[in-house]
Amino acid sequence: MVSGEVVCGTRDAIAAMSVLCDRSLEHNNKVYVCYVDYEKAFDRVNWDKLMTSARNGYPGTRFNTRYPGTR
Repeated sequence: MVSGEVVCGTRDAIAAMSVLCDRSLEHNNKVYVCYVDYEKAFDRVNWDKLMTSARNGYPGTRFNTRYPGTR
C-alpha cells in the first residue's frame, strides 16, 4: 500500500450503498444494484483456455488479440 492511499473495504461499500438507497427513496428515485463477486468470478475461469484463445486470436470476430511475435 502506498502511503496516504485510501483503501475502501466491504463495510465502506455497504455503507455507501445504504446512503445511496436512502437518498434515492427520499427523492422517489429507482435504484438498480448489481453485485459481482470478482473473487468467485476469477476463480472459475479456465485460465489455460483463456490464454490459448488470447494467443490464437478470435477468428470470425472483428477483434483480434494477436500480439507481435505470436503466430
